[in-house]
Amino acid sequence: MKIFEFKKNKTERYFKLFGITIYKNLSKEREQFILNGLISIKKEWIPKEYIKKKEIKILNHSLIKLKEDGDYCYFYIFNKLIKKQRSIDYYGKKLVKYIENKHDDIYIFSANSGETFIFLTYFADAFIKKHSSKKPLFICLQKYLCELVKMIYPEIPCIYIKTPFMFVKQEPFIYKNKRFFRIFNITFLEKAYKKIKDETIPCSYFKLQQEELNISDEEIKIKPIKISKEVEESMNTKVKEIGLNIDNFIFIAPEAKSCLSADNDFWINIINEFHEKGYDIFMNLNDNKVHINEVEYKSSLLTLSEGFALAKRAKKIITLRSGFAEILSQSGVDMDVIYTDKGMYRTFQISKHIPLYNSGKINDILIPENASREDMMQICNKITILH
Repeated sequence: MKIFEFKKNKTERYFKLFGITIYKNLSKEREQFILNGLISIKKEWIPKEYIKKKEIKILNHSLIKLKEDGDYCYFYIFNKLIKKQRSIDYYGKKLVKYIENKHDDIYIFSANSGETFIFLTYFADAFIKKHSSKKPLFICLQKYLCELVKMIYPEIPCIYIKTPFMFVKQEPFIYKNKRFFRIFNITFLEKAYKKIKDETIPCSYFKLQQEELNISDEEIKIKPIKISKEVEESMNTKVKEIGLNIDNFIFIAPEAKSCLSADNDFWINIINEFHEKGYDIFMNLNDNKVHINEVEYKSSLLTLSEGFALAKRAKKIITLRSGFAEILSQSGVDMDVIYTDKGMYRTFQISKHIPLYNSGKINDILIPENASREDMMQICNKITILH
């Protein structure tokens, strides 16, 4: 018998000590079991119905139960209701303790970088004016989004708050004379993803956002990304440290949260081809997903704004489909966007769905399922041609 045993895959994760299950997590069922099932935790999440539940049991008897339905939050102990609170009050109280009194309208970003980028670049100006916000505040529920917000709207204060999606039906909701707008709420995201995945009906994510926000074509005002002098200087310092030829390099971003990376041979072939043509290579690696040791390239840990500032100097950008790829559409540099798997992002191709601002030529490159070696070589040859 093993003293320690650990298992992790897409459906479950467990840890055993002397054969006894100390912890088990069934990700699909949203269930956790502690101390061989002595304690169990079950969660339920149905965004389209504003339903969120969490229950903690001991020896299969309910100890604590929390339930939300978009109107109220219910709190139980031993199956007895001890508190009922309006959802607006529950979440409003969590938020206002971080907000200065001078702010009237609060814009909450809970989606990912791609959705947030589109809103800020194309719709935010019109949306803020439409609601006559005098002293707006941006709130990000994911920390990395704060940097993106400041790249496009440095003039509007932005803070990060660690809080989950808010299950409140009212849109916007008002608490203590402040209006809270969620950009975009979880119910919209779920509906939009479902429409985009249905490839039988042509659908533009950009247009879905525009309709949700009720912004006309005439109201759209494009906001360019602004890179501060401090960011440029810090980027240049990092580039000098690694010896990158900033006047003649290719920017490659092979990682993404939303898209599987291509295999190492694919990137190695591309790097070798560009080396033969006399280009230096910068690999933008932040997520520790890609490990390539067979070829030479330069890399440094860059912030989002530093990465954008550097990419603007490249001769070409090659990137996996990601939210960062959408941000790079503002770079003005020729860019190949690579799609490795089926799904929403393969349907939502950047060159077809995003109105491009100050952009170079953008090519969407779809890698076929079960692509042969010959297929991959043809794609590599296409990518390594500079126009």
